[in-house]
Amino acid sequence: MKYCWNIRIWGASLAVFIVAVAGWTTGACAQPPDLTKLDIVERSIPDGPVALVDGKGVPRGDFLFLYRTELLAMSDHGHVEKLPDKARVMAGLVSLRKLLEREILFQEALNQKITVSDKEVDTAYQARLDSLKKEMTGQDGVAPDEAKVLEKARQNREEAIASVRKTLLVDKISNTITAEKKSPVQDSEVRKFFDNRADLFKRPGTVHLMQIFVKPPPAPKETPEAGWEKSRKVMEKALARIRAGESFETVAKEVSEAPDREKGGDMGSIPEESLPPFFVEAARALQPGAMSDIIRSELGLHIVKLVAREAGGDIPFEQAKDRIAALLKDVKSEEIVSNFCQGVMDQGRVQVFLQLERHLAAMPGAEGSKGDKDTEPATKEPQKTPAVKTPAAKAPAAKAAPAAKPKAPAAKAAPAQGKPAPKKK
Repeated sequence: MKYCWNIRIWGASLAVFIVAVAGWTTGACAQPPDLTKLDIVERSIPDGPVALVDGKGVPRGDFLFLYRTELLAMSDHGHVEKLPDKARVMAGLVSLRKLLEREILFQEALNQKITVSDKEVDTAYQARLDSLKKEMTGQDGVAPDEAKVLEKARQNREEAIASVRKTLLVDKISNTITAEKKSPVQDSEVRKFFDNRADLFKRPGTVHLMQIFVKPPPAPKETPEAGWEKSRKVMEKALARIRAGESFETVAKEVSEAPDREKGGDMGSIPEESLPPFFVEAARALQPGAMSDIIRSELGLHIVKLVAREAGGDIPFEQAKDRIAALLKDVKSEEIVSNFCQGVMDQGRVQVFLQLERHLAAMPGAEGSKGDKDTEPATKEPQKTPAVKTPAAKAPAAKAAPAAKPKAPAAKAAPAQGKPAPKKK
């Protein structure tokens, strides 16, 4: 069964994938799944490993976690609640490719006797833990402890640390492989990218806001009008205190229920396009230093103060060139690492148990389609992966970012593993 791997893995750099997975993955299901309730990809997953790399298994739980994360990223990007089967199969192929590359690199790191120190592992583990704590912090500003994060990840501490160690080894061998195949970025390449993608180099307008926020209990959608009125009286008192001469920061620290309360309600400078519409409307109606009346939104009640406003505009080449060079370097590094992994696959050292390309062939419009085969059971016999060709990396399209940071669109970094990543990238 021939594999169809001609899929460009946007989000490109392997480093992004390593951070996203970071070893915080789910384990295999203890009970056989109900195939009738699973999608086209999940009902094709074998009970054991999805593949072998040099005889080492790639766990089905790792594939499931990454696949579900890819689906959520695709749904979020396209604002689609239900993805079609073709998109799901494509996401499955991308996820499988990523996992195979990760295992190939890990085995190569062991073969080259690359090591990481306990200090490196501890530092990386703590950084990842702190990041997850921040992402899981509620509106009350209270961050979960380590035990709660691990519970969400469905791992114990030893498993999580072992996974971080593996990730660091993969990172190191990737850097080693890239260094051996030097491919410097030329000035002409940087200039060409800038000239061809002028749409990326526009700085969006930003607003620097402060807020006081109160959420009517127990939740805005469940709160009767009497509850809203009670919260409004709290906000009216806060507004009166500020108008009487107290500082916005002082009142925010005492009254606000937003995570930024400890900073006096300072939300920082934010691109207008990233803000909910009610914030944008309030900011546009204010002059710097001015404060709004009480605003009611689906989230709760707000008082907004505009600190400063900065208009958007074009980013000059001199400001953008270093970021472009870094982006192109990452893309070239990704291609080098991907080609190395391809060489391992070409040697027949990879066996794949999860067969997905047959679903693409069976879909309407596919060459050689012979009807719907979505309900066929997963192939149980291992198949050696033939030449798995990934197209040469190209500088991907990217959204314009503030402060002259053109970025390649990336797969969303997962928050706490063990559950699909919620909308935050």
